[in-house]
Amino acid sequence: MKKQPGFALLTVFLLLTAATFIVTQLYFKGSTYNTFIPVAVNRERAKLLARSGISIALNQLALADTEFAVEEKEDPKNKSEGSSAATDPVNRAKRFLSFLLKTQHRWQTFEFEEKRDGLGGVLKICISCEEGKIPLKSLIDSEKRVFKASAGQPGLKIENFFKNIFKKFGELSKQKDIYPLFEKYLKERRYDFVDITDICAYEGFEGLKNTMFYVPELAREGGSRKTVYWSDLFTVWVETPTMHPLLLSPSVRRIFDLGPDTIGKPTPEDVSKKIIEKLDLQLSAWHTDWNTYLVPLYEKDYASLPKELSALLVAKFEPRVFSVLCYGTVGKIEQKLLAIIARTFDERGEVFEIKKLYWL
Repeated sequence: MKKQPGFALLTVFLLLTAATFIVTQLYFKGSTYNTFIPVAVNRERAKLLARSGISIALNQLALADTEFAVEEKEDPKNKSEGSSAATDPVNRAKRFLSFLLKTQHRWQTFEFEEKRDGLGGVLKICISCEEGKIPLKSLIDSEKRVFKASAGQPGLKIENFFKNIFKKFGELSKQKDIYPLFEKYLKERRYDFVDITDICAYEGFEGLKNTMFYVPELAREGGSRKTVYWSDLFTVWVETPTMHPLLLSPSVRRIFDLGPDTIGKPTPEDVSKKIIEKLDLQLSAWHTDWNTYLVPLYEKDYASLPKELSALLVAKFEPRVFSVLCYGTVGKIEQKLLAIIARTFDERGEVFEIKKLYWL
């Protein structure tokens, strides 16, 4: 039999080449795995952390968080059989207002440790009330697709009210007056308002994506103190043409020049204490109560308010819809969401329901 010179050597080279290829592929796949998997795990952990912010907010809104507990005093005038300081409606309204004045429109930060909590990271939540925003949906005639003439208030001109709002919005956001575009947007709509963000899909409003949702920390930075956020200015979740002056959003305050720009900080203790102890939360008369309780907060008397705005102020403190902004951070990964939460009452008592969830 004739020998084939170099056959064994060639076979070895081929085997080494195949082995090198296999090892290289395993190396690259392993490197990709080691890089990607920790990021994917942290992303899911950050999402879990952000979702847990909703649970914390629900606990606080139910007044179950002892950190915001206030002294409970029964009001003999409102006491009924079987009632207590915790269930007395007047006392509960005061407790609820005390909580909101301390927390609304600002970050609450919670730090978690792996050993202690099972998950390491930082959670930030910000609670706002939808009744402190301009009720866009209830001020628009859905059939005619125009602004209502007076929103049930004789002598008011809602159209002029919105013209002034959009003019100021353009000035603060360094854009042109978008009122003509908004009129066109109303005319082209073929369905009722269900989402405040759908306006971004229309021509001329693409830039609103950058300032759609309120961010508390931006309010404290010098270059962003006058930012107006679209979903912080308007709401579609309030069914009645009303706003509560104790809950006005940062963007509403900027549009109407209400008070110093101390957004992101709790209401001064002396102001909040006077409001909670003396203001009638069941039937406020804002034509007199505003000057007594809110001038120190907003630095503007009642007569200086636009008459359309003053006509929207509701007498009873009964907030029903809230937005909760949650940022969950694990390592260098941050996940953001915004939840719309409705507060209702039925035979079970106070009930909270998540109406909508936005991943930002």
